[in-house]
Amino acid sequence: MKFKLAESTGEYLYHVTHTDKIPKIKKKGLLPMQTSNWVKAGGDRYGKGEIYAFEHPRDAANWAASMDWDVNKWMGTGKISIIKFKKTDNWDIDTNDPLRQFGKKGNWVKKFTRVMPEDIISVTPFTEEMAKRMVDREDNFEGEF
Repeated sequence: MKFKLAESTGEYLYHVTHTDKIPKIKKKGLLPMQTSNWVKAGGDRYGKGEIYAFEHPRDAANWAASMDWDVNKWMGTGKISIIKFKKTDNWDIDTNDPLRQFGKKGNWVKKFTRVMPEDIISVTPFTEEMAKRMVDREDNFEGEF
């Protein structure tokens, strides 16, 4: 399956998560106050329970690739997915980890309120083909997320 990275319109946001969490997310939406996937060097978790998202799909795809490598030691396993959803209210700019944000295409954002399941547009597992095309710096996938 091929994908095209859409341009950011400001109408949608993109969240990256483990694929095995998708059934629960489709049922309940994205919930704040969940345990963070990321731990600081001292052992504390990042954030205070916010939901994190990206304005631009390229940033979400980059994060999915990095997360897949960190968790699964491979890129494109399909065990990481990108959720596209409607931006329905205000989000705060995420200023965590400015080094990882270097070269970003859009804002990285966060909020403490729920994303409703009916606002979810699509879920796309991050596949090996997507990883390869990103490494090749190709944005001309067929289809879209």
